[in-house]
Amino acid sequence: MSLKFVRMLKIATCIIFNLIFVISFQNCAKPFKSQVDINSEQLPGSGSLPSTAPTPPSQYYSGSLPNIPAPVYPSAAVPSTLAGSGVEVYPGCELPQSSYLRTLYFDPVNGNDISGNGTVSNPYAKLSTFISSKLIKEGDHLILLKGDHGLINASAGNLPAMAQAKSWIWIDGQPGSILRQISLQGMVRWLITGVDVTGVSATQGGSVDEVAVTNSSNIVFAKSKIYPAADSSSWSFSDWMLVNTAIFSRNSQCTSFYQNVIRNVRFGIIMESSLATYPSNSLKSLAKLNIIDGFSADGMRVIGSDIFVQRNLIQNVYLSETIGDANHDDGIQGYALNGSVFVNLYVDGNIIQESTDPNRAFNSELQGVGIFDGLYKNVVAVNNVIIASTYHGISLFGIEGGLVEHNTLASPINRSFWISVPNSKPDPLTGVITPPKNVVVKNNIVAAMGTLDGNTVSTNNVIVTNEVLNFVKFDVSTYVFDFHLLPSSPIYRSGAGAY
Repeated sequence: MSLKFVRMLKIATCIIFNLIFVISFQNCAKPFKSQVDINSEQLPGSGSLPSTAPTPPSQYYSGSLPNIPAPVYPSAAVPSTLAGSGVEVYPGCELPQSSYLRTLYFDPVNGNDISGNGTVSNPYAKLSTFISSKLIKEGDHLILLKGDHGLINASAGNLPAMAQAKSWIWIDGQPGSILRQISLQGMVRWLITGVDVTGVSATQGGSVDEVAVTNSSNIVFAKSKIYPAADSSSWSFSDWMLVNTAIFSRNSQCTSFYQNVIRNVRFGIIMESSLATYPSNSLKSLAKLNIIDGFSADGMRVIGSDIFVQRNLIQNVYLSETIGDANHDDGIQGYALNGSVFVNLYVDGNIIQESTDPNRAFNSELQGVGIFDGLYKNVVAVNNVIIASTYHGISLFGIEGGLVEHNTLASPINRSFWISVPNSKPDPLTGVITPPKNVVVKNNIVAAMGTLDGNTVSTNNVIVTNEVLNFVKFDVSTYVFDFHLLPSSPIYRSGAGAY
């Protein structure tokens, strides 16, 4: 068998591998601006994921390279057909049903928990009373009218039947409906939409979660608002340090956090597994089309396997290490401790902006997308736009298998804001340093390129140090940006960047 034939066979195999496993993205056509309304603006990566597979490395790199497999994307999330909800879930997870066994109404102003029967003309008063009285049943569609419905505390201990539910429960909030806090433990098949989660004390040491999901499955929280306090303009350093976390999902599978608005929190969304090995630590979690605006720690934490983070807007971080907050703030952060290994993290089409006002109080430096500790396998970071004043734009330490493509990174203070794929940190037990393996970094716009260790392949990554001459709008006095390239830019139509 000739050497030429062997090489052609390898290339053909690589192409087939790509075509089978990869779906792709479509760049958006709208300009970026600060404080985007995700319901009216397209974000990078909107719509679908590329119509063609990534080009095999052997066709765009002429040097000697290893056999780098294409990243394995999940199939596209499928919108629900449920009338009134329009939610999405992680690929392969169960969608809420389209019909319910009974519909009940709750009206804290005009309802009555004693004489009410749940009809629209004679509603119950508070959902919290209904749940604590163990009247809730699987297949319920519970419509919340304007007013304070109290706290939801549902666990396998107090609602054992709901831990085995075969039909979904839909808590359907109408405008002005408020839940003070939501705690689901060991629950199955809950859909919660259209509520405001607020009213519990805003500053309780950061230990309180506005929405807590633990050891549960098939949970969808969508089209809702979370704000421990509506106005943070007068908050002190202590207020921002002690404010509650918005969403904490732990050891829960098939959770979806979709199209929510989160403001004034410590952490935005945390998706976490405490288990060390795959597939036991598979979460199959989706965080999509959320706005996280105003946080003092991390916008998102992705600590587990099978997590899809797509088209979120994460902006306005508060409190820096220099004034006493020890947390190094990240837009999206993952870490694997104590020997854990996480697999399949997809970060696609997000906008991460450190601040929308350069003159406000408690501005902080924000790292973009970071994995600094432990081992992640198969990491995809595509179509993201990140504007921040630190060094780490996208930094993925010691990962195994990955694609970093079509991202735009820019610094408002002309700092070396980079993409890096360096060696891992020394293992805390053995001291071993592990190089990254099988990573492709291509078609990105950055302020600098960081360390690319191991067999990382880099191509068509463009360094831009004069943003004003290259981007349609780059105004550091107002923090308003449009990262489409000017026709006069030397990298116009270069194929690099998110737009």
